[in-house]
Amino acid sequence: MIRSLVIQPQRYYPHARESRELPRGSSYRMAYGDRKSWYIDDSWCCIQWYKSKYILPYCIEVEAKAPLYLPVSIQHPDIHWQYMLQGGYGINEVMGHGLLLTEGYQHQIYAACGDFLSYVPLGRHLIVGYNIVTDWLDKHREPAAAELEDLPQILLPDQLYRSEPAPITAAMLTELYYILQHPEITGIQQDTNIYAAVGRLQSLHQQEENPDRAPVHPLKQKIESIHRYIDHIVEKNDLVPYIQQIADHFSITINRLQKIHKKLYNESLQDYIGTKRLEQAVKLLAEGKTIKEVTYLQHYHDVPAFSNAFKNKYGVPPSQHQP
Repeated sequence: MIRSLVIQPQRYYPHARESRELPRGSSYRMAYGDRKSWYIDDSWCCIQWYKSKYILPYCIEVEAKAPLYLPVSIQHPDIHWQYMLQGGYGINEVMGHGLLLTEGYQHQIYAACGDFLSYVPLGRHLIVGYNIVTDWLDKHREPAAAELEDLPQILLPDQLYRSEPAPITAAMLTELYYILQHPEITGIQQDTNIYAAVGRLQSLHQQEENPDRAPVHPLKQKIESIHRYIDHIVEKNDLVPYIQQIADHFSITINRLQKIHKKLYNESLQDYIGTKRLEQAVKLLAEGKTIKEVTYLQHYHDVPAFSNAFKNKYGVPPSQHQP
């Protein structure tokens, strides 16, 4: 897929230093993402993008110790969905030093080929966006991709158009964090999970446009994202974080998380984690791992602790699940 949005700081700051590594202090590292960073005096900016055939999510982060102007080149006409998680940005040719998109808001923007100068004020700025191959979107979605008449705000005639900015909902935020913090997974499941998250974002936008449709409760979506997050960790045989850390990770209080989880699933989140660890243990035992190896891989304190948990869940000792 063609990366249509390209940042070129050296056009405005010839002394900018370029790197393929993320700056110290950057907020997120996209799994399997390509990245590029620039250091401009005491400031920095970076862009990460996840390459797939049909969908290209990206994350742009800027630490501006002074107001910055960042030249942007659009190399392929596209519609972008953009979400301002922190700070804000403007376009110099459109509104001088005013901000086009501010923290907590999202919009769609159509960009034809060409160049413009973006502007960010002092502070930290974080924008997440994605674009989709239009032909593929047309085939998989009704109605088809947004036409220019659906983007009523003309920023630069024949070059930039956008929708009316709207608040980022809690459900959208859940999917954005999922894209940003998605763990590395081998094989095509990585693409599948990213596509699913973007698909859910598209559905959320359709619900915003068609409020008569029955909405999916945003807290349920957030907890489903937490489940996927936990599932991926367990499948990798990594240590599941404490529930407080999970709650912080997904911007929800631990009391609310535990209460809603119990109400929706009739079990605690801790019980859910325990079940997933034991389901993974069954798979590992079937693959020929020893009980001691499974105890270590699933981070139980010792073999008796694992054996007791297993027997309480399945009614038989783990040895009966070995080939």
